[in-house]
Parts: sequence; structure tokens; C-alpha cells
Amino acid sequence: MNTINCRIVQNEYQDIPGENVTPAEAIVVRQIHDKGAANESKTAAPEQKGAFWKVLRHVTAGGVAQTMVLKTKTDPKTKELVDVETFRERTDAEELQRLRGKYNVRAKGGAPGTHILDDIFPGDSPKLPQTFEEIGLEVAPPAAAKKPATPET
Repeated sequence: MNTINCRIVQNEYQDIPGENVTPAEAIVVRQIHDKGAANESKTAAPEQKGAFWKVLRHVTAGGVAQTMVLKTKTDPKTKELVDVETFRERTDAEELQRLRGKYNVRAKGGAPGTHILDDIFPGDSPKLPQTFEEIGLEVAPPAAAKKPATPET
């Protein structure tokens, strides 16, 4: 699952940084912060794509969504148990769980116990978009790091 770094527009006066935003999270953010999102089709014409994602600004590629897994291993020298952090690609179920915790927003009907994710990704185990191309969002490559200037001698 790809990620991006961007600015998330919350209203006409404020935006906040978005780091490691996944395609599913981009859809959720759009549903929450774009008043016209519910009325627009997900299959907008190509000339409408820029306005379609107006809640995300300065979008650049981030990387791959990962989950940290702690494993306990025995240190061969000291024979003590130590925690070792390993990373693996995040699953759809883990991403849904992360989004449910991060965006505590009721579904469109507003019934208790419902979540906005139930409206956007219906079903018991929905397949989430893995790339931004799948949702029609153009992503710029990450900015190249500037080479430090060498002092003149």
C-alpha cells in the first residue's frame, strides 16, 4: 500500500500536515473535509480530477505503509530476552483498524455504533485501494535532497 506526504485542507483558512497518508485515508479525508464529496461521482472526468482532490495539497510520494511487529529473541551473548522491531507491509484489516481509531466519525445516517468507513468501504473485509493511481490522484515524486555546498578554499 503506497503512502504520500501532503497538506490536508480542513477549511479555507487551515491545513495540516499529512504524513504517510494511504489511498484509503485520502478517501476518508476527502469525505470528511470536502463538502461536495458525497455528491460527486468517484469516476469524475479527467478534467475534473484536480478539483476532485482539492482537500490534498503539495502531494509527494512517501513510501509503503508498514506495521511494526515486536519479536522477542534471546541475545546469543548475554542469553537475555530482547525485543526486536521488524516491519512488514500493512494489511487491509490493519489499515481499516488504524483509520477507525484515527477518524472517529459516524456513518452518514448517524446511528450509534456506525462509522464513516462502513459507508465508504462496505462489507466485512473490503479490498482497499493499494495505489493512488487506483483512486485517480496524481502524485509527484519525492523532492530530491539538495547537495550541501562545498566551501571554497
